[in-house]
Amino acid sequence: MISLFNINKHWDIWLGVDTGIIISGDDTFSLNAHAGVEYKLTDFIGIIGEIGGGTSSFGGIGLGLHF
Repeated sequence: MISLFNINKHWDIWLGVDTGIIISGDDTFSLNAHAGVEYKLTDFIGIIGEIGGGTSSFGGIGLGLHF
C-alpha cells in the first residue's frame, strides 16, 4: 500500500466534496467540503473525527466499523 504522507498504518485521512438538494419549504442546492481522520484501533473498529463547511457547517466524532 502506498502512503502519501508516510503516516502510521493505523491512521486514515480523507478530503471530500458532496452536493445535494435540501428539500424543505424552499428547495435549495447544497455544496459542502469536508475533511476527516480515523484512528483504527483494530482491523474492524476505528474512531472517526470529521469537520466540514459550505452551504451547511458540520462536524462530529464517531465509531467506524469495517466489514
